[in-house]
Parts: sequence; structure tokens; C-alpha cells
Amino acid sequence: MGEKKSSGSFSLGGLFKTIFLSAMICMIVPLLVVSIVTMNTVKANLISSTNANLQQLAVEKANELNGVIDNQMKLVYTFANAPSVRKILTEKVASGDMSPDQELIDYCGTVMNNANGMYENFFVTAGSMGIADGIGGATVHDCTGEIFIDPVYNNGIFLGTDVSPVTGLPVFNICYSIDDINTGARIGIVNNAMSLGVVTETLVGSIEDSDTRVLILQSDGLVIASANVDEILTLDFSAENDTTRGVVAAAAANPSGTVQFTLGGVSNVGAYTTSNGLTTLVFMPVNAYMSQINGIINMIVLVALISCVVAGVVITVLSLNIIKPLSRMVNLIEGYGNANFSEEVPKELIKRKDEIGTLGKSMSKMQGTIKEVFSEIISETDSVSDNLNISSAKMSDLADRIDSVNNLTADRAAEMEETAASTEMINQNAVSIKDSVGSIAQETQRGIEIINDINTRASKIKADAIEAQRQVTNLSEKLRNEINEAVEKSKDVNKIDELSTAIMDIASETNLLSLNASIEAARAGEAGKGFAVVAEQIGKLAESSQDTAATIQEVTQNVIVAVNNLVENSQRTIQFIDENVVSDYQTLVDMGQQYYDDAEAMRDLVETIDSSADALNSTIGTMSSSIGEINVANSEGATGITNISHNTSDILDMSANVSNIMDSLSDSTQKLKNTVNKLTV
Repeated sequence: MGEKKSSGSFSLGGLFKTIFLSAMICMIVPLLVVSIVTMNTVKANLISSTNANLQQLAVEKANELNGVIDNQMKLVYTFANAPSVRKILTEKVASGDMSPDQELIDYCGTVMNNANGMYENFFVTAGSMGIADGIGGATVHDCTGEIFIDPVYNNGIFLGTDVSPVTGLPVFNICYSIDDINTGARIGIVNNAMSLGVVTETLVGSIEDSDTRVLILQSDGLVIASANVDEILTLDFSAENDTTRGVVAAAAANPSGTVQFTLGGVSNVGAYTTSNGLTTLVFMPVNAYMSQINGIINMIVLVALISCVVAGVVITVLSLNIIKPLSRMVNLIEGYGNANFSEEVPKELIKRKDEIGTLGKSMSKMQGTIKEVFSEIISETDSVSDNLNISSAKMSDLADRIDSVNNLTADRAAEMEETAASTEMINQNAVSIKDSVGSIAQETQRGIEIINDINTRASKIKADAIEAQRQVTNLSEKLRNEINEAVEKSKDVNKIDELSTAIMDIASETNLLSLNASIEAARAGEAGKGFAVVAEQIGKLAESSQDTAATIQEVTQNVIVAVNNLVENSQRTIQFIDENVVSDYQTLVDMGQQYYDDAEAMRDLVETIDSSADALNSTIGTMSSSIGEINVANSEGATGITNISHNTSDILDMSANVSNIMDSLSDSTQKLKNTVNKLTV
């Protein structure tokens, strides 16, 4: 029933391009921004790190040089203040003898030998005349006009670079004055001319990085130490170019810092530290650390490109995973637009757990619903067609039956008159019943009032019984406590019994003592007569005490028996209250509750009767009203029956028109059926 259209075709359309380009842009733009920021950050960090490393290295090298100079200054100071040296020089100056002194020459030679080649020379002057050196007196000469003479005699010390007159190599002079041992006046100088080449050899040649160099400059910019010997005393930063002059100016302005300069056509970056008039400069070519930066930048670019390629592949796969199912669904929807609902939604689309799967389930459900609707339309059009055929046949029967209705209307008119008479009698009986029901309603209202009084009394009985039960329980508990307290107090009677027993024992002992006293009195004769009388009276008193104690014991036993009987009777009384009185009150409470419940049940019953009476009264009123309406209806019915006779003729005419309409409807149904058959389901 229709032409099927394949949904398997697929092509990359605008949606795929839109998704792919949007995803790539959203990925590439942040990646480019991150890459650029990363490259700039890495470059800045590397430059900062390089400058910091160079600065640290310059400080380390300067500290090493300062350490050497400080040690040598201590050695020279110790030599200049040695008492033996001061004594020799004091004597030489005092005598005016400025000839070389062998003892000082030996001292200087020992110092030179211990220096392991670090010293270019080590010599002593008296005034400005050299009188001893460390190389056997070979360099003893008049030092007038040399750079260290005036500063030492003015300040006591001189530190500075110079060119050795012997080797022509740069030296670092450490000079201290030698003072007169008696007056303290400055009378001579000790000069330690250290070879800068030897001192700085390890400083300028111990850098592991082959691209990093170390130079030591004088304050005027002249290089006095370098791994390249051709630069020593020949390379002058103050005369090389503007950038190197900038290094000299920076060293003069600040004791440490970073500089950039060009040397030999190569751009360099470096750091310097200045101390003791010497500038330690550590530097490296710019392209040496830029190669590291360029390598990192190239790596970042490579990673970015690889990320773009991988992202492009992933985005393509994900886009196709979305676009291909959507394309298949578009083909299905186009088929639906062409009235082809026969092709099912692929199961693999329905089983997906994403929005595609949800769309597939919805389309499958829509397809099933549309199929059911169209199937029902086809079924219903068949049913309507059949019903129209049946209705046409029945319209013919209707015309025949209308004739029968005309005949029956006459019979119904007579019956209507009889019905009117019967309804009048029923109406009179209904009025009587309504009056009786009204009386019942009044009685039920009175019954409800009586039940309310019963209910109130039952509630009061229950409340009174509960209160009485509570009071009896409290009384029983109070009586039990008082009896227990009395029983505890009655136990004091036992103490009386114990005391009377003790009295009897004492009386017995007293009687025995009295007897012994009488015996002793008899032995005493006449002298013991008075004592015998007393003993006799004591014996009588003991016997009387025994009799009294026995009487007390007898009375005590009677009291104990009476107390025990009282306790037993009191406990029986309490038991009676607990077992009978309290339970009787509980029974009274239960009876009050039952009385209350019965009253409630009676109330419900009477209210039910009252409601029933009201309903019956209402029903009778309705029935009476209905009977009146029936009378009216009977009258109207007689008239209506007459009208029916007239209307049946009109119905016959209308039935003919209905038959014509049904024929037209049958044609329309057939057209609808033909249209639906064009659908492919």
C-alpha cells in the first residue's frame, strides 16, 4: 500500500560541518591561548631563572675571591705586626741603614715558598726603599712613586690591582704599614703582590657549562682575569662599546645586578658582583639559553599540533556517531511525510542510552501510535459503512412501526385518565404518612436530649470512680507506710523483753551475792549481824526484781502478740483494699465507660432514626410533589398523545430525509476508506 523509501543512505551535510567546526574552534582557540601564555610564561621563567643562576654564580665566584683575599689580608697583617719584624725595621730606620736585610729576606722567602706560586712577590720596604723580598733580594729597589706608597702611609692599608714590574702580569696588592715598635709611627710597608692569574684560575675555569664565562674587571673596566689569556690586560670594557661601558657604569652604581651587552659581536646576558675594587662578571650568550626556550616552544607547538590532530579525529568520530543516526532518522521522517509508515526504527538506535536513543524510542512509539490510529480509522470506516446499511433497513421498519404508534396512542389516553384517579388517592395517603413521620422526628429529638443527659452522667460516674480509685490507692499506700513504720517501732517491745531478761539475770546474781553475804555474816558472828540484815534485804530486793521482771516479760509477750495480730490484720486490710476495693472501683470505672459507650451507641441509633425520619419525610414530600406532577403530566399526556398522532406523520417525512442523508454519508465513508488505503502501514 505505498512505495518504500530506503533510509540507509548517508552523506556529510551541513550539521556535521557545523559540529566539527564548532568543536574544533572551541578546542583550538583555548589551546592556542594556553600555548601562547605557556610559551611566554616559560620564556619569562627561563630568563628569570637564568638571571638568578648567573647572579648566584657571580656571588659565589666573588665570595671565593673575597675569601682568598681575606685570608691573605690576615696573613699580611700578622706579618706586619709581628714583633720581630717591627723590631728589625725600627732598628734599620733608626740607624739609617737601608741596605737589604737578610733576616727579613728569609722571612719573605718562607712566605713565598708556602704560597705555592700564588704570590708574584712578597717584599718589605723601609720608608719607600725595598730592603727584602721573597725571591732572594732580586727585586729590591726604590719604590718611590708606586701606587701603594702614599695610601699605606696615609691609611695604613692598600688594596688594589697593579702590573708586576717583573712579569708584566696583573697582581693584586695587599699592603699594610709596619709601625715603629716604640712610637707606633708608620716606618715601613709589607706588600703581598698576589698573582691574579693564579688566584682566579680556578674561579674563571671551574664553570661546568661551556657557554658560561667568568671575567674579573678592575673598577675602570680593564679585564685582569679570564680563561682566555689574550683578554687579560687587553680587553677594556670601558673602551669596547656602549653596551660594555654600560656594564662598567652599572658596576660603579650598584654592587650587584644583571646586564646585557655585546662582546665580539655576540649578545650576552650576565650578572656581576663588585667587592674590594674588583668586579666578578658571569655571563653567557643569549642564544645559549634561547635555544632552551626555543626547544620548549617547539615542543609546545608540536604538542599543540598533535592535540589538534587527535582532537580532530575524536571530534570526527563523535560527530559521525551523532550525525549518522540523525541522518537515518531524517530519512525515516521523510518517509513518514510521504505516508510511508512501514519501515521500522532500527533497533540499534532504540537501544542507545543517549538522546539519540530517546529520539529513536519516541519515533518508534509515534510510528506505532500512527499505525494504530490509521488501522482504527480503516476499521471504523468499514464499521460505519456496515452500520449505514443496517440503518437504512431499520428506517424502513421505523415507518411501519409509526403506524402502530398511532393506534396505541388512543389506548394510552384512556389509561391516563385511570392513572389520574389513582394518583389522587395516593397523594392523600402520602400526606397522612408525612404527618406521622413528623411526630417520629420530634420524639427522636427528645430521645437525643435524654441520651445527652445519660452521656453526661456516665462521664461523671467514670470521673468520680477514677478519682475514688486514686484516693483509695493513695490511702492504701499511706496505710501501708504507717503500718510498716508502726511495726518498726513495735520492735522496741523486744528491747523491753531483753531488758527484763537482763534484770532477771542481775537479780539472780544479786540474790546469789546476798546469799554469800549472809554466809559471810554468819561466819562473822555478832560483828556480821548488821551486814546479814542488809544481805537479807538485798535478797528480798533481788527476788522482788525477779518477780517484776517476770511480770514485765509476760506483759511484753502479750504486747508482742497483740502487735503481731495488729500487723497481720492491717496487712489483711491493705490486701483487701488492693484486691477488692481497688478492683471494685476499677469495675465501676469500666461500668462508667461501658455506660458511656452504650449512651454513644444509643445516640448513634437515635440520630440514625432521626436522619431516616428526615429522609423519609423529605421522600414523602418529594413523592407528594411527584404525584402532583404526575396529575399534571397525565393531563398534559392526554394532550401530548393527541399531538403524537399528528407528529407521527411528520416523522414519516423526516425518516425519508434521513434515508437520503445516510446514502450521502455512505458515499463519504467510501471516499475516506479509499484515502486511508493510500497509507503504507
